[in-house]
Amino acid sequence: MILFLRSSDVGIDSKLRRYRRGLDAAGLDNRALYWDRDGYTETDPNPDDLRFSYTPRNSSRWLTGLALIGLNIFAFRAMWQRRKQLSLVQAVDFDTVLAALLMRLLAGTPYIYDIYDSYPDSRGVKGVARLPFDWLEKLAIRHASLVILADECRTEQHCAIADEKRMIIENVPDADQNDFAALPQNKGPASQLRIGYLGTFEPRFRGLEDCITAVEANEDIELHIAGTGALEPHIKSHAATCPRIHLYGPMDHGKGLALLASCDIILGLYYRDVANHRYAAPNKYYEHLLLGKPLLTSAGTPPGRKVREQDTGWAIADGAAPIAAVLAEALADPQSLLAKGERARLLWQNKFAGYYEQVIAGDYVGEVRKLLRNNGKRT
Repeated sequence: MILFLRSSDVGIDSKLRRYRRGLDAAGLDNRALYWDRDGYTETDPNPDDLRFSYTPRNSSRWLTGLALIGLNIFAFRAMWQRRKQLSLVQAVDFDTVLAALLMRLLAGTPYIYDIYDSYPDSRGVKGVARLPFDWLEKLAIRHASLVILADECRTEQHCAIADEKRMIIENVPDADQNDFAALPQNKGPASQLRIGYLGTFEPRFRGLEDCITAVEANEDIELHIAGTGALEPHIKSHAATCPRIHLYGPMDHGKGLALLASCDIILGLYYRDVANHRYAAPNKYYEHLLLGKPLLTSAGTPPGRKVREQDTGWAIADGAAPIAAVLAEALADPQSLLAKGERARLLWQNKFAGYYEQVIAGDYVGEVRKLLRNNGKRT
C-alpha cells in the first residue's frame, strides 16, 4: 500500500489527485491520510482514506502549530498500525514529513518527500528561528528515497538535493482544452469584465482584499471567487453588499476550472512580502494556459516573469491601484485581452498538452514502481 500524507483536504488538491489517478491506472493500491481543516465533505469520499478532523476556532499560529503536531501523531500511529501493509509513503510538505521520517527510522518504510512549499518561507520564519527547520528539512531530504519539487527554480530554496534524488513535477492540470470548448464563454468586456479566482482565501499576501477594492470601485467588473480559507468572512461581507462579487465556496477542481473558463481574466497574485512567493510555481499559471485566459499575477515572481516573456497576461506591483489599472486597460482594449488569451492557449497546446501522460502516468509511476521493487532504493 502507498499512503499519501497531506495537511489539507485531498478533495481540493488537484496535484495529489493526478498522482492517485496515475497509480490507480497502474493498479497500485494507494490511500490518503489528510487533515480536514474546514469540515469540507468531498464530492466522492474514499472510505479507505484516513481523515484527521479538527477545525481551528481561529487562525492563531500557535493553535495551528499544535494541530500540526496532533496531525503527525495521528499519522504516525496510523502508519505504525499498518506497517506490515505499508510499502511507501508520500509526504507532502514539511507539515507531514516528520511522521514519514520517523517511520523510516523505526520501521524502515521508504518515503517520497513532495515539497509544494517551503515551510519557513511560507510562514515568514527568519534568522535563528529558521535554523531548526532547515536542519530538520536537511534530515528529511537525506533519508527520503525521492524528493519532488514543483519547479527547477525551487532547488535554490531548499537544502542541497542530489540530482539523482530530485524529480521536477510541475503543477500542470490533467485536462484537455476540448473539455472546456462547449462551456459558455464570456466574449470579453462587452457587458461585464469577469475576474475569476479559484484557491485558498489567504489574507493579505494573495491580493484578494485589493482585488475586491478594485472591483467595488468599477461597475463594469465582476469578481467570481471559489475556495475556502481564513479570509472567507471578509469576502462574504463584501459579497453581501456588492452584487458583482460572487462567492461560491469550495469546489472540486473540474467545476472550478469550468468557472474560470467562463471568466475573462484569471487572478493569481503572489505578493513578495512572503519569501515563498519569490519561488511560486502555482496551478494558476498552468490553468491560464489550459483555459486560454490571461493571468493577472505579481511582478518579480516566476509566473510574473513567464507571462511577461510570453505576453499571456500581466505582472504587476502589489496593491489595489495596479490591479485597477490593468482592469481598466482590459476594458478599454478587449482585443488585446483576447490576444493574450490566444497566446496562452497556443502555449498549452505546444508545450503542456501531453504532460500528464508523459510525466505523471509515465515518469512518476515508473519511479514509484522502482521504489516498490527495491524497498525505497533508486537504481
